[in-house]
Amino acid sequence: MELVILLFILVGLVLLLLWFGRTGRKLMPAISRIICAKWGKLENTKDPRALLEADKLLDFVLANRGYRGSLGEKLKQANACFSNPNAVWQAHKARNQLAHELEFKLTEKELQKYLQFFKRGLKDLGVKGLGRN
Repeated sequence: MELVILLFILVGLVLLLLWFGRTGRKLMPAISRIICAKWGKLENTKDPRALLEADKLLDFVLANRGYRGSLGEKLKQANACFSNPNAVWQAHKARNQLAHELEFKLTEKELQKYLQFFKRGLKDLGVKGLGRN
């Protein structure tokens, strides 16, 4: 009986280690520097394509944190990491519309709003050095 309990505890610990090893990784400082350098070129732009790049940065960070699958799947897995998951999803959906809908237009104000949503999501995932907001 004691052996069964011990075995159960060990299996549980191994599963926890595998789970946290997969999705609980912290970002290396070098990754944050790369993201910050790229982000600096996106913030305050008037070019709607910045939304596409911001989405790629989010995908890159999630992959580096150990999440797998499409960006949508990664966002579902990392949902609890975000202070405002709905905002991150909104920004990602706007990116999808920009990429796939011929007539989709963004105002400058909407673009900046979505970029701020991406920025908050990146910070929530541990990217250091993105500045305030």
